[in-house]
Order: sequence, then C-alpha cells, then structure tokens
Amino acid sequence: ELPRPSTTTHRDTAADLRLAELAAPLFADGIDGVSLTEAGRLLEIDPQETATRFGSVSIVAALSFGRHLPTVRDAVERRRDVGPEVSLTDGVYELGRCVLSDRHCALALLHERQRTAAGGTSGRHDVRAAVPIGPSLAEPLQQLLDASDGEAVDLADLVVDHVLGHGATRPRTPVMTLTASALRLVPHDF
Repeated sequence: ELPRPSTTTHRDTAADLRLAELAAPLFADGIDGVSLTEAGRLLEIDPQETATRFGSVSIVAALSFGRHLPTVRDAVERRRDVGPEVSLTDGVYELGRCVLSDRHCALALLHERQRTAAGGTSGRHDVRAAVPIGPSLAEPLQQLLDASDGEAVDLADLVVDHVLGHGATRPRTPVMTLTASALRLVPHDF
C-alpha cells in the first residue's frame, strides 16, 4: 500500500524544486511507469517523506520542469534592449525548445497548472507559483500591449499553456512553428 500524502502543510518549495530536479531523469520516457517509491529511492528519501513532500509523481515531474526556468528568463532578458517583441519572441522560443526536449515533464506541468487553476490543489504545491514561467513573459507582454498587470499575466499564462500543450503532445513540431502558433495568441503584429 502506498503512503498517503500528509494532511499537514509542507511547503519548502525551494528544497522540493531541487529534489524534483534531481528526479528529472526518471521521466525521460514518461511518468506512467514511475512510482513515488522509485523517486524516493533516487532522491534517497523514504517513500513517506516523498509522498508528504510531493503527493504524486505528476507533481515531481511538473516541478522538475522548473530547471528550465532560468534559461527562459535569460532568453527574455538577452535582447530586452531591442524591444518587447524580440524579448517575448526569444522567451517563447526558448520555452518551446525546453518543452520539446523535456515533453513528459512539460505535460505534467501543464496538467498540474490546469488542476491548480481549477482550484484542485488538494494540499499539493501550487505549480504556477513554484514554476513561475508566466511572469517571465508578462513584462514584455505588458510593454508590448500596454496592458494591466492582470491582463499581461493572464495572457502570458495562456501562451505558456499553449506552448506546453502543443509542444508536449506534438514533439515533431519545429520550434519556430511552435513559437509562431503561440505568438498568434498575442494581439500584435510580429
């Protein structure tokens, strides 16, 4: 019998992100065959602690995608002085590249983002806060569209969800095609 997640609130998100990153190799071929026990063994923590920290294998996979966040942020910042269009395009392109190279974790992140957005966290991590990809894209969107903070964050989340879903489920899509389809959601000419 698998241990149940603890009902106590465990929230050392930074430590959990580091652990999830270490577990990323487990998901190279998908998450279906991976158990919390196997993740715990790799992380050298017992299954009860793994269940308490994460609650599900899907959360471990979703949080492990956070290791790509620095490269997405760097891409957004790299050519910020050229303009928000370039900054946004670079960020979306880099996100697409990361999704195509790590599609199982990207799909887990998408599912957990949707679950969180629907209010179904049930004691799990809020992956939108733990792996904040949307805010990385929100600033150039806000500049580009002269949008409010809330509008920019909502649109950034829509773009992120599109890239995660499209790239994870269609891995043969060229990254430029993925980027172009995501940028079509932005009401601006690129």
